[in-house]
Amino acid sequence: MAVRMTGMISGLDTDSLIQSLVEAQRLKNKKTVDKKTKLEWTQDRWKELNTKLYSLYTTELNKLTLQSSYLTKKASVSDETKVQVKAGATAPLGSQTIEITDLASSGYLTGSELDSSVTKASTLKDLGINGSATLNLTVGDKSTYIEVDESMTVATFVSKLQSGGINASYDEKNHRIFLSSKQSGLDNDFSLTASTANGTDILQKTGLATSGISDSDKLVYSTWATNAVYAADGTIDHAATVAAIKANSATATAIDDEVAKRVEFYTVGVTSLTKANEDLTKANESLEKAIENNNSTIDTIKGTESYKEIFNGTTYSENDLAVAKTGIESEIEALKTDLDNNTITQAEYDEAVAKKQTQKSQLEQVISLQEKNTKNTETIANNESNIIANQATIGDYNAKLANDNAGVISDVEQELVAKADYAKKVVDSNYGLVAGSATKIDGQDAKFTLNGVEFTSGSNETTVNGITLTLTEKTTSPVTFTLTNDTQAVYDTIKSFVKKYNEILEEMNKLYYADSSRGYDPLSDDEKEAMTEDQIDKWETKIKDSLLRRDDTLGGIMSSMKNALLTSVEVDGKRYSLSSFGVGTSSNYLERGLLHIQGDSEDSTYASYTNKLMEALENDPDTVMQVFSGVAQNLYKTMQDKMKKTSLSSALTFYNDTYIKNQITAYNKQIAKDEEKLTELEDKYYNQFAAMETAMAKLQSQQNSLSAYL
Repeated sequence: MAVRMTGMISGLDTDSLIQSLVEAQRLKNKKTVDKKTKLEWTQDRWKELNTKLYSLYTTELNKLTLQSSYLTKKASVSDETKVQVKAGATAPLGSQTIEITDLASSGYLTGSELDSSVTKASTLKDLGINGSATLNLTVGDKSTYIEVDESMTVATFVSKLQSGGINASYDEKNHRIFLSSKQSGLDNDFSLTASTANGTDILQKTGLATSGISDSDKLVYSTWATNAVYAADGTIDHAATVAAIKANSATATAIDDEVAKRVEFYTVGVTSLTKANEDLTKANESLEKAIENNNSTIDTIKGTESYKEIFNGTTYSENDLAVAKTGIESEIEALKTDLDNNTITQAEYDEAVAKKQTQKSQLEQVISLQEKNTKNTETIANNESNIIANQATIGDYNAKLANDNAGVISDVEQELVAKADYAKKVVDSNYGLVAGSATKIDGQDAKFTLNGVEFTSGSNETTVNGITLTLTEKTTSPVTFTLTNDTQAVYDTIKSFVKKYNEILEEMNKLYYADSSRGYDPLSDDEKEAMTEDQIDKWETKIKDSLLRRDDTLGGIMSSMKNALLTSVEVDGKRYSLSSFGVGTSSNYLERGLLHIQGDSEDSTYASYTNKLMEALENDPDTVMQVFSGVAQNLYKTMQDKMKKTSLSSALTFYNDTYIKNQITAYNKQIAKDEEKLTELEDKYYNQFAAMETAMAKLQSQQNSLSAYL
């Protein structure tokens, strides 16, 4: 702001005079500011009201439109310690009986205790396992092959089991691995088996081999054992065993299925690895370009005179830039000391430090670029190594896929022949070869008899004919439960809507019929300084309460909502409205449309009346449902229409929010122009008074000169 020297000759209080002259413009400007302030307050008021209206629309009103809200039923159970019952909308009314034979449970395997030194970080080699093997984890009808090797940690082994679709953990305190199904029921049970001696060794040494082989696992072993054909010298006959596998109805498709899986795996692998190599090659090209650019920048920096000066003497070496940077920092500190000791002037200090700071920055930039180049070079080397490894894998995959997948077929046949050979040895050992001391509890289904018919369920929570049953304990005698209409729940749903509707309507009435605030404008900062906080609050509240007074949009919403609730619905040739069931407005016009439920104990005006609504719910619930849901749908549609997007409003908004935002923007622009105009007007008057002062100074000088001759 310019410093103005005024009134020195004339003795006038120029500032006060000018402020008086521009007061009219200032008042004009304030009117625009006041309009903007009121509009912002109006916007805030509408936002609050819009939130409440939308909440009514999406919750209480929406619930009232749904027929399911009127079909709620309640259940009374003779023994809730055995079963909990929840009735859906379609559940039949009346009494039923249930007997629970078994509860559903998950499959659970508790591993045998491992050595106390075993932790999650221990490797399988630490457990005495050598080599690798593939385990078969079956969950329901889905099988997953788990690749395991001796270098794997216990934590990684457990994680691989988890990836197969079961819960798995290692308890370091009890030194056991625990496995369990993620869901209860027979169809979600699991088994973990091995098809090789090394796989069995892994199960036994991780404590996961069970003492009792399940019937399903025995069936697998015995099925594959029948495929094993041996030569005269006792060795497995490869060709004959392959033929047996193909001829056995239980394993006939095993080779083809496994070959198909691996062909897909290798084919996808070739494509993905080829794409990976292309990406790695592009990445290396980009990194090499980055190194080239960095070297160019480094050469440019090293070519500057300021950089060359760093190494002109013998103090620093270009082979150790970090030392040079530290030295420059020390020199800057020394210059500060010289300045403090008045050895150099401030100007000399500023010039020297500026040069040293530039040199320091150059060193930092070169160091940073060299570090980036080192990292980029390492990344390029790693990428090239990965490209070579990927290319080798691609070659291996293609070799297996060559000649009509000959390599894949050979691998699969070798593995399945080995599986048959091992299965024969397991069966011959009476399954002792694969036995361990882990304990497996098989998953099972819940079994219950409902109204004389037996049902099974994989979960202890199941639904039958619209009734949700939660089984908690076996029964020794039938449990009876009775389903009836829950009239109180329906009544409470209607009452909840009436309460929320009245709250919002009461607020809208208050805003629409508010007293006028004529003569009240937003306070300026100067006006606020002369008032207490309480006075300011009362003043502004007076204005805010009247912002929506006689507002056309608000009036339209209120009128539409009230009219929607007055509509009637035809049921079996007869028309009904809410008032037919004792729900309507009172004769007190000052309430302006608030709803009452006759007979409602919480309504002091109508508590003594007969509760027609409850009677109708008990005697004719279907009619109540059709009437109330029909009227509610009418109101729902009405409110939906009020929220449609227009050129003045956004979607899901009951008021002209877009128009208000645009108006506020326009006011902001006008305020900026008004302020500019005020400044120009002030400058104009200051210039005029300055000219007057100059003229008066000249006149005074002339008078003084004439006086000297008299």
